[in-house]
Amino acid sequence: STLFTRGELFRKTLDGAAAVERRDALAKVLYARMFDWLVSKVNEATWAGAEAGAGAQRTIGVLDIFGFENFEVNSYEQFLINFANEQLQLYFNVYLFRLEQEQYEREGIAWAHVDFVDNQPCLEVIAGKPMGLLVILDEECHFPKATDATLLDKFNQQHAPAPHFKKNPFGKAVFGIAHYAGEVEYAVAGFLEKNKDTLGSDLADLLSDCHCELIRAPVNFDGDDFDLSLGSGGGAGVG
Repeated sequence: STLFTRGELFRKTLDGAAAVERRDALAKVLYARMFDWLVSKVNEATWAGAEAGAGAQRTIGVLDIFGFENFEVNSYEQFLINFANEQLQLYFNVYLFRLEQEQYEREGIAWAHVDFVDNQPCLEVIAGKPMGLLVILDEECHFPKATDATLLDKFNQQHAPAPHFKKNPFGKAVFGIAHYAGEVEYAVAGFLEKNKDTLGSDLADLLSDCHCELIRAPVNFDGDDFDLSLGSGGGAGVG
């Protein structure tokens, strides 16, 4: 790993764990670029052209099956997957229940009211600003002395009173979220490291020197590490 500090170049040997982290960060960058490229090609292929008018647009329908996860041990990955599913559930609630029922009322249509669980409060706990769990997680990643334990302390201090957040009563390094599909307990170990996903300057240079235009696209690189945080504060998003 190469570091530039005060105009000087330093080389640091990475241990096995750090090397694996850099490898995984590189894989995620390549995956994200390939995914964005594929989506752009699909959009180009299905766009009928501005002159054709809105009614002539070609579309592809995709049926999304919710992939809610709750294992014996749940970590950062399950947290993000279930967050995405909470967002999908909110979309489903808004467009299938709330807006449809409001339209029935405006048009005076006789209908039987359908009750549904509004999961917006749960999403506020996870990603709401200024102190949602993902916002706190992103902030903690910028503190050199932050640990998973300090992260959990801040989670508990900020959200323990919230009905959708569950503080472990026995002091274990876990926290719970009452999702629309049920309560899930998450082990906080590894949250900080997994959220950083740092790409060293060496790998950023490797990408910029690649002969493939797709891979050679500029990296949003600043300082010694490239930040790929997946939280709401400014990293990659779910899309």
